[in-house]
Amino acid sequence: METIKLTKRTKKGSLVKVPVRLDAKHGYIHLLDLPFQMKDEIKAALSEPKWDNDRRAWRVKDDTRTRFQLEAMSGGDPYTPWDKPIVEHEYDRPLMTHQRLMTDWFLTRRRCIIAGEMGVGKSLSLMEGIERGVGVIDWWYVAPKSGLEAVKLEFVKWGFKAQPELMTYDAVLSKMKKWNEGDHIPQGIVFDEFSRCKNARAQRTQACQFIADKMRELYGWDSYIIGASGSCAPKSPVDWWALCEIIAPGFLRENDYKTFEWRLGIHEKQEIGGTKFHKRVAWRDDSRRCNKCGQFEYVKELDEEGEWTGEFTDELTHVDEFGLPSKDHEWVESINEVALLPSRMEGLVLPIFKKDCLDLPELEYRTIELKASSSLKRAARAIAKSATSTIQALTWLRTLSDGFQYNIEETDELIKCQVCEGTGVYKDWEVDGEDDYDAWSSHAKVDSICETCGGEGKVFKSIREAKYYKGPKEKALRGLLEECEEHGRIVVFAGFKASVDLCMRTAHDEGWDVVRVDGRGWKIFRCDGERVRKTKPLEYWANSERKVAFVAHAESGGMGLTLTEAYMEVFYSNDFKPENRIQAVNRIHRPGMTRGGVIVDLIHLGTDRQVLDVLSDNHRLERMSIGDLRKALE
Repeated sequence: METIKLTKRTKKGSLVKVPVRLDAKHGYIHLLDLPFQMKDEIKAALSEPKWDNDRRAWRVKDDTRTRFQLEAMSGGDPYTPWDKPIVEHEYDRPLMTHQRLMTDWFLTRRRCIIAGEMGVGKSLSLMEGIERGVGVIDWWYVAPKSGLEAVKLEFVKWGFKAQPELMTYDAVLSKMKKWNEGDHIPQGIVFDEFSRCKNARAQRTQACQFIADKMRELYGWDSYIIGASGSCAPKSPVDWWALCEIIAPGFLRENDYKTFEWRLGIHEKQEIGGTKFHKRVAWRDDSRRCNKCGQFEYVKELDEEGEWTGEFTDELTHVDEFGLPSKDHEWVESINEVALLPSRMEGLVLPIFKKDCLDLPELEYRTIELKASSSLKRAARAIAKSATSTIQALTWLRTLSDGFQYNIEETDELIKCQVCEGTGVYKDWEVDGEDDYDAWSSHAKVDSICETCGGEGKVFKSIREAKYYKGPKEKALRGLLEECEEHGRIVVFAGFKASVDLCMRTAHDEGWDVVRVDGRGWKIFRCDGERVRKTKPLEYWANSERKVAFVAHAESGGMGLTLTEAYMEVFYSNDFKPENRIQAVNRIHRPGMTRGGVIVDLIHLGTDRQVLDVLSDNHRLERMSIGDLRKALE
């Protein structure tokens, strides 16, 4: 039985120390004699809090997070390892100043996230850290498949003696599923393109958390756990929670991503069909937002196209023209929690921006607006009306904009349901009684009948075929290929497999060889359709004397690659994942580019513009959450 003194705030606001007994058994801790007033703090910060009615005490999981937060609550300083001065090292290889800083952080902190923008040279810094890691020769280097292709070339290029085991995130997941007590655990691990672990619910994230926890358990501070990414929080600020939890559990106070979201977001209570729930209506990304409803105090000023100018009118949003309340509450100033994130993660996260360390020419952004024909507009309206959901309508309209439609035919063959993985049931949230958003980890997930297969566990196999038509995007792409004719290199990203095929076919028609990268893998095709084998795609891209187009889906071919041989990137279409867009844009904007880069977006139907606007707004949040406030507020 251990006794510690936790800091409690009295009703008058003063802080006092109160003794609390810790009864640690079987992987859990019972907090005995805990003051009632501290229950909310326990529920929000410690792992798996649960009230034990038999012992009349709170029970929490005895893990790194719980111990970290208990030390903080008792007046200790668990953040000491992230506050100590960075030790500068001498390097034989020609590292730039910011690259030396990244490696120094790597070696000094041992637990950190290198949030360096794409193109700042993270790979070389990570390799230096691996080679110089004190007393550690057993390393895993985890990255997406496209990133590993580039890393292999880098290890050879720079002549590194250290040879870590290279693997994809899916390989880590496979190892975790097959893991038995006593199986091999590395002493050092690097998670490159770490944004792949941003979703706390994803299996790959849980697998990486499992490996990192085992490393802490086996080696303590004699191990290295490093994350690196150029787009750590591309979709929402909440994505930071899982990343920080893998590297340093407890560094962020909140014990669950939902609790973290509740702090960063503004939620309103809503009701549909008699069911009450809270919906996030805005992020706390501007102190001018109302803390209750997320609206600004004044009405936004719009331009002729209906876009916000960044300014406000004199009209109040919570009071009508007669000075009477127009809402059930007054306007309440909020705290910009998103902007506070960099200070909360200070010491753990090292942000590196290209504008601060590289003298690169600015990217030129070009948007080509393509006129939709009357027949296409009629087809778009018919498609929108026939869709059963908003996301289905958006998907159908995006494919129509690209120049094709998917036809899906159901066969007689039964296959395993992918939603429930053949079980007929899936886990869903069940919340009893009053909603308590300070303790989402206590909410249970219960078995529910899978709506996709009706509980059968099997569904009929469907075959999807693309039906193409001559659209204006294809014509525009031909013009851009002609523009890059003399240069002989171009990068094209598309949001669908059928779009990738369409772009490849168009490039072939114009006499270009193609390196195609999507879910089907890396393949090289000559302009006559012949497959090129026994040649590495990136070597063919860099060294071929023929015209070569790099045609890819951004999720498969937009990470970890240097494609500076091209000066133009064309986004035939985007998907809704900001991370893919951010990563893809920076493939040509990095050291080695021979001229200013051009990013071209093809805009056909309104959905193209809508997707681009969503990506831009999420990128603004990402820049704010990582500390680049000037850029975020432009």
